[in-house]
Amino acid sequence: QTKINEAFSGVSEEMGDVGMAVERAEDKTAQMQARASAVDELIASGALEDHSTGGKDDITRELEQMSSNNEVEAELARMKGQVEGGSAPAQIEGQQAPTSQEDKA
Repeated sequence: QTKINEAFSGVSEEMGDVGMAVERAEDKTAQMQARASAVDELIASGALEDHSTGGKDDITRELEQMSSNNEVEAELARMKGQVEGGSAPAQIEGQQAPTSQEDKA
């Protein structure tokens, strides 16, 4: 009976330690979220300059994002066509057409 009580006591102590570690992690996460929110507010108000954007304005960043999305969509469509049709891959802008042994024969 004593050994069982000691085992449970040890387990409960370890669970307490785990609980404290989780609580510390949650506190740190909350602090980091609060800091990020405060920085976002300062950037939005103009009190801080956003250097993570490389000096680009919102419109330029959005246009670049749209262009990137279009490129991804085109690549996905090309890959789907390959899988569905089993055809040779279409040439992507800026890349050379693939060469195979069959083309050379």
